[in-house]
Amino acid sequence: MDKRGVVSRELLEVDDREATEDEKKKARKDDEKRRLASLEAGGARSDEEELMSGRVPLLDLLHRLQFRYVGEEVLDGRPTHVVAFSPKPGLVSKTIRDRVLNAFAGTTWIDVAEQQLRKIDGYLTTPVKVLGGVLLDLRGVRLVYESREVLPGTWAPCREEIGITATAGMLIGVRREIRFEFSDYRSLGSDVPLRAAR
Repeated sequence: MDKRGVVSRELLEVDDREATEDEKKKARKDDEKRRLASLEAGGARSDEEELMSGRVPLLDLLHRLQFRYVGEEVLDGRPTHVVAFSPKPGLVSKTIRDRVLNAFAGTTWIDVAEQQLRKIDGYLTTPVKVLGGVLLDLRGVRLVYESREVLPGTWAPCREEIGITATAGMLIGVRREIRFEFSDYRSLGSDVPLRAAR
């Protein structure tokens, strides 16, 4: 991660074993494909499984949102800019994923001194129904993301929470909550990537 908040990811493990070079190369290629697709409004998107896992690239949300500056607030002893976001009107939804992301709103907190994203608290503004709710009635999605400075000049996630409430097939209630906490960041040397216990 550089000082402007650009994130690069690297596959480290697969099924509790170290990832092979071929697996790492494929993961980098897939990430780049997703990144390029997310820059295009109406471009190719990754599948709905990514949405349900809560792993949606922030770049995929930017072209869908409008922003409003709310003010300043102290978060964990640091001043932050508070920015509200809501869906742009008139967005075209071709997939379920588009319908969910096009109805996403919330608040962000951005560190004043470092210009780094500190926190996102987002939610689904309207329910999303598939086949009129017969197949799926997605009533709620909530996302909380927090980051912090883990080493001088290096910002990284410290908490992610995703909550999904839905009804499948008009009968089966689904409530999925996922929480990731990241801690114990440390540098193992200049040639080794920053790692976190998860």
